[in-house]
Amino acid sequence: MMRSRLFVSVFAVPLLTAGLFVASPAQAATQYVQVTTSTAAVYSDGTAKLYTKCLHRTKTCTGKLSVSGGTAKKFSIKKKSGAYVNVAIPDSVNPQKKAGDGGTTATISINEDYPSNVTHAAQPVTLEKHKSTSTITAGVNGTGIAPTDVRVTLWTVSGLKATRVATKSGTSVVYKVKLGTNNSASAPYRLSVSGVMNGERYEWFWRSSGAARYISEGHEVRADKNGTALNFAYGQIEGNITGTSHPAGVTGAAVRIAARPIRFPSSTSDRRELDLPYCANEFGKATTTAGGHYSVGFLPVGTNYLAQVRPPTSAKYTTLWNNSRGTCIGAMSAGSSPRAGQNFSPVLRQSDASISGDVDFKTSPKSNDRYVVLRTNDANRNIVDRKHASSSGAYSFDGLAPGSYRVEYAKRSGCTGWYRSVYKNNYAYHEGGDRGGERWKTVNGKKPEYTKSYDMGYVAKDPGKGYAGWMYRDYCGHNHAERTSNPRTVNGMNARDSISGVDTTLSKGASISGNFYRGKKSRKEMLVTAYRTDNKYVARTTYTNSKGNFKINGLSSGTWKIMVNADSWRGIGRSFKGPHSKSVKVGHSYSVGRLTAKF
Repeated sequence: MMRSRLFVSVFAVPLLTAGLFVASPAQAATQYVQVTTSTAAVYSDGTAKLYTKCLHRTKTCTGKLSVSGGTAKKFSIKKKSGAYVNVAIPDSVNPQKKAGDGGTTATISINEDYPSNVTHAAQPVTLEKHKSTSTITAGVNGTGIAPTDVRVTLWTVSGLKATRVATKSGTSVVYKVKLGTNNSASAPYRLSVSGVMNGERYEWFWRSSGAARYISEGHEVRADKNGTALNFAYGQIEGNITGTSHPAGVTGAAVRIAARPIRFPSSTSDRRELDLPYCANEFGKATTTAGGHYSVGFLPVGTNYLAQVRPPTSAKYTTLWNNSRGTCIGAMSAGSSPRAGQNFSPVLRQSDASISGDVDFKTSPKSNDRYVVLRTNDANRNIVDRKHASSSGAYSFDGLAPGSYRVEYAKRSGCTGWYRSVYKNNYAYHEGGDRGGERWKTVNGKKPEYTKSYDMGYVAKDPGKGYAGWMYRDYCGHNHAERTSNPRTVNGMNARDSISGVDTTLSKGASISGNFYRGKKSRKEMLVTAYRTDNKYVARTTYTNSKGNFKINGLSSGTWKIMVNADSWRGIGRSFKGPHSKSVKVGHSYSVGRLTAKF
C-alpha cells in the first residue's frame, strides 16, 4: 500500500502543475501593445504618427499597424517604453485628399506578433491635416492714460534661465510658434508688455488674474491648433492729494502705486530684492500738479494696489500708505486698497515731530559713514527715511508720524552708483535675453552707448589712467563699524513730541583680507562682499586688484558671510573653495587666505 501511494503522488504533481499553465481554448491571449493616439495629424506625404507602447516588463513587442485597411507598418518597441510609428493613410480617409480642414474618422488595426500573437479589435482614430505652426495673438488695451511705445515680448523659461524670443511694437501683435506632434499645443511661453509712462518704461507679465511684475509670476501660454489669444488689460488710479493746511491741493507730492507679489517670498534675501524691499513691487508713480492732482496709468486690472503718498520735503506731512499712517507692510491688510479704474484721494496730516542727533567719528569719515537710516521698530523694520549726516555729523528726520523708531548709522546695504572700471563693459556676464536691457550699466570710455545711462545718474567724465570705462555697481566701501540706536518713540505730531540727542560714535571696524584665485583666468576687479549673518541689512564690499588681493573694512563685531560676485551689478554669487564666513571683533584684522574659484 505504501508503494501504491508513492506511485500516485509522484505522477500527480507534474500533471497538476502543468495544468496551471495551460490556457483553456476560451481564454484570450494577453495584449501587450497599446496605441494611445486618439487624434493624428496626416502629413503631406500621406503618413501619420501613432504613439505605440510596449507594456511587457522584460520582452520587446513586435507586430504591424495599419489604418482603415491601408498598408501595414512593422514595429518593434523595447520593453516598458513607447515610440511613434509612421503609418501610411489610405486615400479614402486621408484628410489631405479632402477639401476643408475638417477631420475624418478611421480605425487602427493592431496585429501583435510577440510576445503575444493576437489581433486587437479595431480602435477609432480621428485624422486631420498636419499643421506645423499656429499663432499667439496679444492685444493691449485699457482705460485712462495710454502708454507710449508699447512693446510685447515673447519669452521662454528653462529652470532659472529666461530667454527673450522676440519683441514686437504695437497694441496688437501676432507671434507664429511651432505646434507639437499631431497638432498638439505648442511649447509653453510667457508674454510681457511694456510701455512708457511719465518718462519711464514699465513692464509686467500676463496672468489670467492679478498683477505679475516679474517673469516668475507670469502664467504660461500655449498656442493650440486654432490659435490662442490673450489680452493685456490696464487701467489707471487717479485722485487729488490735499493736506490739513493745503485744502486746495499739495503740490509736488510723490505717489507710488505698488502691489504685493503673487507669492510673497519666504526668505529674507528674496524679500529684500523686491522693488520696495521687504514689501511690494512698483507698477507706476507720479508727482502731483499745482492743484494736487495725479494719475498713474498702465496698471494691470484685477488686483489690489498699495498706494504710497510721500509729501514734498518742504511740507511737514506724514507719509501715507493706503490713506493711513504707517508702513507698506501695514497697508497690505488695510481695508482700503485701490484698484485700477478707481479714485484715491487721501488727506495728508501735518507733523512737526522729528528725531535728530549727531554722529562722531574716531577718524576721518568716508561719505557712506555718514549714511543714516530711520526704520520702524518692528519685525519688518521698514525704512521710513534716509539721510546723509552733515560734515559735522548732524542729522534730523522731520515730519514723523507717531510710532516707534530706530536710527541706523553707516549701515547702508545698497550703494549703487557709477564706479571706474578696468573693463569697457561687462557683456561677458550677459546670459539670456532678459539681461540685454541691462547694458546701459556699462560705459566704454567717457561717452555711454545708451541714453538711459544718463537717466540713471551718469555724468560724462574721463575714467582716468589705468581705467577703460565705468560700471553701475553696488559698491559699499567703509572705514567704520555700523551702529543701531535704541528704540525711540514719537508720541504725537507736534514739535514738543520731537526727540533730540540720538547720538553715536563710530570707531574704525575690523577688516577681512584674502586672495581670490582663478588659475589663468582674470581675477581683477571681482567684487567681494561681506554680509552680516545676523543682520541682512548690512553689506561691505571691495574690489580685487590685478593679483586677486582684497581687503574689506568697516566690520562690526560678529560673523560675516563672504560672497564673490563676478557679475556684481546682478548680485550673482560665484562658488569658490575656502572660508565662506568669518567671525571678527572691532579693531582687529583677519585673513581668509586663498579663495579658489570653481568657475
